[in-house]
Amino acid sequence: MFVGHPASPNRADPASSTITFRVEHAIRGTVAGQSLTIHEWAGLWSSGERYRVGEHVLLFLYSPSRLGLTSPVAGAMGRFALDSQGQVMLNALHFANLAEDPLLGGKTAVPYIDFALAVRRASGEP
Repeated sequence: MFVGHPASPNRADPASSTITFRVEHAIRGTVAGQSLTIHEWAGLWSSGERYRVGEHVLLFLYSPSRLGLTSPVAGAMGRFALDSQGQVMLNALHFANLAEDPLLGGKTAVPYIDFALAVRRASGEP
């Protein structure tokens, strides 16, 4: 993962943070092995929403805005940590919002394969 804070060459452009991820597993919209670079409003970084080199995360991102910026869908709800075994970790917010899901409900750690299946099922994919 690369994290940078480029200076905005045009004062009309918003200050942003550039983050490049290596996609290990892809559920929707990316391909495993791909490098994915996103641009987030620098204010998110300043407020504590940061990424660390070597960190494993599963993200649901908004489509880039007309300014080219994106962020996790619904803030913390669209960002999941992965543990060293590749399980998706559900924090208190996830736990509360996913309680009714038959695969995810009542769990704090979910195997990636089960999580991906739940996402595909929720999106209407076979």
